[in-house]
Amino acid sequence: MISSQLHKVVRILGTPDIGAVNWVTLNAANVRAIVSRLIAENLVPASIATALKGVARAAWERGMLDTETYQHIRSIRPPAGSRLPAGRDIDAGERLALMQATARDRTPAGVRDAAILAILIATGMQHAELCALCMGDVDLEAGRMRIIGKGDKERTVYLRNGALRYLRDWLAIRGEGSGPIFCRINKAGRIFPAPPLSTTVMNKIITKRACVTSHPMTSGAHTRANC
Repeated sequence: MISSQLHKVVRILGTPDIGAVNWVTLNAANVRAIVSRLIAENLVPASIATALKGVARAAWERGMLDTETYQHIRSIRPPAGSRLPAGRDIDAGERLALMQATARDRTPAGVRDAAILAILIATGMQHAELCALCMGDVDLEAGRMRIIGKGDKERTVYLRNGALRYLRDWLAIRGEGSGPIFCRINKAGRIFPAPPLSTTVMNKIITKRACVTSHPMTSGAHTRANC
């Protein structure tokens, strides 16, 4: 039973077999990310979370995993119905790891995704709001964005903590012509300036970066978001 669940995890990580996964790098962040990915694929996350906890316990008993990390993994409790909440706050360490790993991908998709994550972290805006952003909504000189939220309410957010730099890096590739700020990129790296990203695609990008790239459990793991 545990073996079959771990094979699902291996498939998500894109590795050839269980033996190719560096299980001692397991932590609470990538357990949550894997469970979130399972939810997105309509699989059952609770049993796989249990399997991952079993791996963590075995690693802890062999002195391969520190007690604090093991306790964090052990404390993860999927709610009734085996589904985790749609979103959660992440700590500063997770945010830093996620940004650093995504920024190392210098493909057009990697640069775009780093800008997406940086803006979401810096502003706390909703995914739908970010999808709807157009070039006319951003003031690069002042480092601010005009957001139209629910009920046609307008507010201004500021790009702090490096978010403006990541956005400039992306716009250097996208160009500063009119249209949606974030758009689709194919596997060859070609940018399609319209239509804007959908929230479904945005969620897919974030899940992929969090699940595989931000906490790599495989040696040399590398993922590109072809969305």
